[in-house]
Formats: sequence, C-alpha cells, structure tokens
Amino acid sequence: DGLRTGEIFITHGELINRLEFSIDDGICKSSMGSDLHSQSTELMLSIRFRSPERNIHGDPVIVDHIDLISGYITGKIDPSNRSAYTNPVNSSTKVIDRFTSKDWVTVNGWNIINKKISCPRPTYFRLRGTNQKVGTSGKIDHSGNPVMDEDYSNSEQIAWKDLWFYSNPIFVYPK
Repeated sequence: DGLRTGEIFITHGELINRLEFSIDDGICKSSMGSDLHSQSTELMLSIRFRSPERNIHGDPVIVDHIDLISGYITGKIDPSNRSAYTNPVNSSTKVIDRFTSKDWVTVNGWNIINKKISCPRPTYFRLRGTNQKVGTSGKIDHSGNPVMDEDYSNSEQIAWKDLWFYSNPIFVYPK
C-alpha cells in the first residue's frame, strides 16, 4: 500500500524504523508522496520519527540531524528539449532547514518536529536524515551534503557507521 500511495521512506542501516511526514494548511493535510493544493501560503510541516534502540546489526542508533530539502516545481519538460529533459539537476533545490535533537521533542518513543513554513509558489519538500555529524565525519561536507566516497573499499563495519534515510516528497501547489 505504501508503494502504491507513495507514502514511503528509504533507510540505510535502520537509522529509523517509522516516519510520518506531512504538511497541513489548516484545512487539508498531505503526506509523503502526495499533493497539497492549498489556499494558503503559510503551512505547518510535521515530522514524526522513531528509531530502534539498536539496529539489526546490534549498534545503538542516534539520528544526528534531519535536513528539510525543497525545490520549485517547474512542470513537465518537453522530451524534444534534450538539454532540459536530460538535465538531472533542479537548480532551485536546496537544504532550507536542518533539525537536530534540540529541535524535536520525544513523546512515547516518537521524535516530533513541527515547523511553520512559507510556500508562495509550487514547491516540493522532502527529508534526508543521517547519523553523521556535519563537516566532521568525512562523509558530509560543511553544507551537510553527503560526499562521494573517494575510497571505494567498503566493509561491514564501515557501512554500519554511515546511516541515512530519505523520504518521498510532498508536492505543494498554493493557489
């Protein structure tokens, strides 16, 4: 059902085991993989997530931070415009906020973040979370983006120390 509705997230190394991500305009609420057609440009973003005490490898799990990423929705691109159609980058996409444990409250095992956001034009919002600290691990640059592995050697021990999750986006269309 999650795949059919788009209400899914991907996790590497069981960093989290539950995620609820939604945006509410006071009248309607939409979650991951869906659209919100809103009469308002002022919205409430809600994130609820859970982590197991230990992942399936037996390691303690701690989310260091979650990035809120957004980009403008520009519409369909005509396939005859090869340069635009094959461009894998949406240049408007950026990290617009970063949440750490100081930003969430924990209630009954759920970590909860509520944040007012403004959305004056069609925009998508998605989440990216990790156990890596910004700028200190060699796995994340100073802007918080994952860096390409320079050393392609890997091991089970290396992989279990580099955990991530990614949400499906929510597409917001203000009127």
